[in-house]
This record gives sequence, C-alpha cells and structure tokens, in this order.
Amino acid sequence: MKGVILGISPDITIVLYLDRFGNAATNIEETLLPPNTVLNNLRVVFKGRRGGFKSCYAEGAHGELCALGGSARRIELFVNQGDVGDVFGIKPGDRVEVYCSPCGQADR
Repeated sequence: MKGVILGISPDITIVLYLDRFGNAATNIEETLLPPNTVLNNLRVVFKGRRGGFKSCYAEGAHGELCALGGSARRIELFVNQGDVGDVFGIKPGDRVEVYCSPCGQADR
C-alpha cells in the first residue's frame, strides 16, 4: 500500500472497544489526521482488509469496512447497518493501521 502511515506505531494503534451500535472505537484521535485532509486520501487497514473513510455511516456500502471520525473524536471502524465485530472479527486490542496517501495520488 502506498502512502504514509500516520505518525502512530501500529503496535499502539488499537481498537479500544466496540460500542452498542457495533462500531469499533480506536485510540487514534481525529486530531492526528493532517490538516485539510481529503477523506478520499485516507485508508484504514485491519488484518489485510482495506477500507475507506466516509463522512457519515450511510455512505458505506453494505458489508464494506469503513472508518470515520466518531462522536468521541476518535477514528471508528464500522460496517453500514452491521456489526464490525461480527462481520470482520474485530475486537478490543486488535491492531489497526491508518494511511494517508500523498495529496493527489491514488492509493494502489
């Protein structure tokens, strides 16, 4: 995957908990995203599965791994109308990677 992993070690980028809606809150704070970041330049990776960032839950396709900034100001992994833990086996303590592709370059 091309792009720069945000300034966080994958060893400490973890899922903190799954909320009652089936979303996985991470310890990655939204403030770690580069200023003026375009959502299309961000990717999340969990156990080799890539997902894109969305501006709201409804933008995610059914069964697709997605991420967004949650209400706790942390990045959350989610599945539209699903439970990310059930669909992808995500659980507290799992490692997550967040990539930011250079501006204007597509992820490959």
